Amino acid sequence: MKKLLALFVAVCMVLCLPMASYAAACTGFHTTSVKFVDGVLRVEGWFYNVGNTTEGNFTDVVMRVFDKNNTLVSQAVFNDGGLRSINLLPGQGKKWAFSITGAKTNVDLSQWSVECSFVSKSYSSHKLEQGVKVYYNGNKINFDVAPIIENGRTLVPIGAIFNTMGATAKWDGATKTATAKRGNTEIKLVIGDTTAYVNGQKVTLDVPAKIVNGRTLVPLGFVSKAFGCTAVWGSDDKIVGIFE
Repeated sequence: MKKLLALFVAVCMVLCLPMASYAAACTGFHTTSVKFVDGVLRVEGWFYNVGNTTEGNFTDVVMRVFDKNNTLVSQAVFNDGGLRSINLLPGQGKKWAFSITGAKTNVDLSQWSVECSFVSKSYSSHKLEQGVKVYYNGNKINFDVAPIIENGRTLVPIGAIFNTMGATAKWDGATKTATAKRGNTEIKLVIGDTTAYVNGQKVTLDVPAKIVNGRTLVPLGFVSKAFGCTAVWGSDDKIVGIFE
C-alpha cells in the first residue's frame, strides 16, 4: 500500500497578522502519486488548508522521497515557480506537481513514502460554524442533518455527499442497502454492517453506515477513497477537505 509520511515542523498557530510560519497541522501537502516520467521523478499531490486561517505564500518546500525499502530516492528544495502565489481559504486545496531531476532510478516505487515540509504565511482568521464542516474542491457542503464523528470516523448524509460528487444513488428499504455509482465505480453499504463493497470487492469499515433523524449517514473516508478522491482532516477546527 502506498504510504504518506507528512513531516510538519510546528504546531498550528492562531494568527491575526500576516507572518511567516512553518507548515502546521492544519496545512500540508498530501502526496497522491510518485513516478518516473521520461527519467524525471514526478511527485503529485495537493497543498491543503483545513484550518481557520487563510494560508499562502508557500516557500522553502523540502521534498524527500523514499522507495519500497525506505531508501532515500531524492531530496529537493523548491521555491517560487508559482508556489508564492498559492492562497488557500479554509477547506481549499491546490493540486501541484514537482519534477525532480537527478533522482536514483534503480529503485522500487511500487511502494513509496514522502516527507514534505514548507514555510507559509498565515493571514486573517475566519469565524467558522461549530461542528464538522465538509468542503469538496473548496466549496462547503450543506447538510440537512449534521455530520457526526463516531469512533474517530466522520459520517455524513448520503444524499448530499453523493449529489455533490456527481454519483447516482438508490436505496433498497427491504435490505437497508445503499448503492451509489460514479463512472466505473459502484459502492454498496448496508446499514449497521461493517462490510461494504467496491465493484463487488469486500471492504471492511471501521464504522458502519447508520440512520440518524431519518437520514442515512455513511463513512466519509470510505466514500472518498472509493471514488478516488483525496480527503484530509483538520481536527482543531473539525474541517474535512475533499479534493480531486
